[in-house]
Amino acid sequence: MRAIADGKVVAFRMLEDYLTSTFQGESLRYSNCFCLVEHEYCEINPETQAKNEFTFYSLYKHLLPWRHYQSGETLVLKKGWNARNSVPHANPDAEQRSADAALPKITLPAGTELALCGGGQTKRGSVGGKEYEFVRVTIKSALPAALQQKGEQAGVVIGQGCEVWIANSPEAVECIKPQKPSWLYDQIEAELTQDMMGRADPTMSPAGQWMAGKKCVSLPAGTRVTYDAHRLEFHWIGNEARKMARCSYITPAGDDAPSLRGVAWVRVEDRFIKVVDKAPTQLGQLYVLPKPVAICAGETIGYLGLVETPGSLMGGKQSKHQVHLEVFTQDPRLDDVLANKAKTVGGTRYAKVPADLLLHEKQTQDGKTQWVATQAKSQAALVESPQIEKDSAQLEWVGIGAGKYVKESEVELLSQHDWLKIGFKKVDGSGSDGYLDPDAPPSFFNDLVKSFDTNKDGKLSSAEIRAALRNPKHKEQLQKLIVKHPSEWYEKSSSTAYAWLDKLKVALGLPEFDQLVDHEKQRIDQLEWMQSATKLTLEKDSWYFSPVGIMALAINTKNGHPKTYLGDTLNEIEFLSFYNGEVVEESDYVNAASELGCEVNAIKAVALTETGSTGSYYKFSDQDDAVLSILFERHKFSNMTSGKYDKSYPEISNPVGQGGSTLC
Repeated sequence: MRAIADGKVVAFRMLEDYLTSTFQGESLRYSNCFCLVEHEYCEINPETQAKNEFTFYSLYKHLLPWRHYQSGETLVLKKGWNARNSVPHANPDAEQRSADAALPKITLPAGTELALCGGGQTKRGSVGGKEYEFVRVTIKSALPAALQQKGEQAGVVIGQGCEVWIANSPEAVECIKPQKPSWLYDQIEAELTQDMMGRADPTMSPAGQWMAGKKCVSLPAGTRVTYDAHRLEFHWIGNEARKMARCSYITPAGDDAPSLRGVAWVRVEDRFIKVVDKAPTQLGQLYVLPKPVAICAGETIGYLGLVETPGSLMGGKQSKHQVHLEVFTQDPRLDDVLANKAKTVGGTRYAKVPADLLLHEKQTQDGKTQWVATQAKSQAALVESPQIEKDSAQLEWVGIGAGKYVKESEVELLSQHDWLKIGFKKVDGSGSDGYLDPDAPPSFFNDLVKSFDTNKDGKLSSAEIRAALRNPKHKEQLQKLIVKHPSEWYEKSSSTAYAWLDKLKVALGLPEFDQLVDHEKQRIDQLEWMQSATKLTLEKDSWYFSPVGIMALAINTKNGHPKTYLGDTLNEIEFLSFYNGEVVEESDYVNAASELGCEVNAIKAVALTETGSTGSYYKFSDQDDAVLSILFERHKFSNMTSGKYDKSYPEISNPVGQGGSTLC
């Protein structure tokens, strides 16, 4: 689980192990570990300097307890690879080679996870004339029954938890090192995983931002750094804020260079450091940090914890690994942000199209483009990233999809900062006790039932709910809801907020249900944290966002990345900003071929096929930035547009796929 945005860890609870509860004689494990991250949203109107800003939180609940974090490395097979009961001889003679050929072995599939056995057992052995280091491993993955049976026939037991020998070759075995969350530590000792530059103290810009200091020392990979985890800061490098720490460093000694010691500011994001394994100092308690710890979007929060619940009133259990994610705010400035009081602009644009507008089509005659009225009328819609064009009279036309246009003067153009106008809606459910009374459901729930209830029987089945959530229209509406209600993590079970549980006990009069309620009350008491975290002064009621909804607007609003659909969700293509100007060199092809276990020319052939003669990166001129080369599949464009543009634009629309164009 990774942080959804840049922010600061303000509180957490990390236990050594799972909590347990008992129901109908069954011991059930669960986690009350959590991490709370505070985020700041701020958009500035450059003309007036007015701000839209508010504070919000992301809560990650039911995290994996500390004891269950991987203490060692996980090995993952990159391809099918043999497992054995014993190791063949190293440098065998003819008789030994014959004996080794008869040793039992079975091929484990790609993706199989393995763990090194205790003691790090290793032996040298030869296979096919090549010598390997063999390691003793435990199989972690659940393998198909048919494969296990095949292994037994071959003489190798390969069930989950069984120990076998494998050749530890980088061509077939990938070593994955666990990334532990750095926010759990006070003092951190870490090792740089790549060459870095240490910087001098930061300076304050006229805009009130800490700018990273000048580069002052070169720190090679392997440099040991020590820093206070509670004194991390965001410093701006260019147009991006980077997580920095003032570190004491010790560089590795070389053949001709001594080890250097000193102090410098260093970027300490997860991808640049490997934290030395050690136990955190605040296990087993609810901890509000004396000084919040900076965390970057995408950095490690933790792992999914196991949650076991009663299977039925009669007993049994259901098990799954999960993390409960909430995004909420208690900041009264939210209303100003929703109304875009600062009148900020930029980011994604929208066109709010009313119903019954006359639709037009763009036509080209005698080399002239004109917009011609049709008989069709528009439906009310919100069009994201509309295409706006001008005719010869400088009249602007807004494309609303399917080749249809309306006059720009007839629609309202909005930005992503106009939250209310683009469909976000507040629903105040404060005062609710969390119980949905079937005899008096709120009107909002009734409206949901009516829109989701496809067979109109007045009831919602699980199939109808799943179908409704897959419906892009319903999904978008739900993602734009901002709902106020009490937190389930605020009160203990003795509070009046849970009086409805006792009412249910009386109404049902089932001893087994009484036991279930008592079981759940024990868990409620263990899961509470908000009221106990007195230093945070959080209230009972909060405004809750859909994580998807707020991420689309409040996070990464300035990047301007192009977007594409993944399923039904429009996502920014953020990887385009990762390119740092480097070119693909011969050594890159060699390394890629070694990692994939193929010939160098095979890698080059794929690169040439997919990017043409331009190579992986392309410049329109020497003054331009390099951009990714992308093979445009003109035959797919032709097929998806029914060949409409084959004659007028044959370079991009052609039923023949050979020689596709490279777009950049």
